[in-house]
Amino acid sequence: MIPGYNDADPYLKELAPFVAEMRPDKVSLLGYHQWGESKYEALGREYPYDKVKAPPKARLESIKRIIEAEGIKVTIDH
Repeated sequence: MIPGYNDADPYLKELAPFVAEMRPDKVSLLGYHQWGESKYEALGREYPYDKVKAPPKARLESIKRIIEAEGIKVTIDH
């Protein structure tokens, strides 16, 4: 989940029923991190997410509840 890009509640509330239709065994939420920044630097490219911070655990828990409301098993992975 990338804060400010794909974590807005209205978007998630529309996405969750769509995902539920696919009947997944589970969904794994992955919180954004900046581990890829060094790869951009090595390629001489500007890192487009330099101002984005990892979402707090409480936010991931909130997103988890939105998706679980559609009957989907959700894990939070790091």
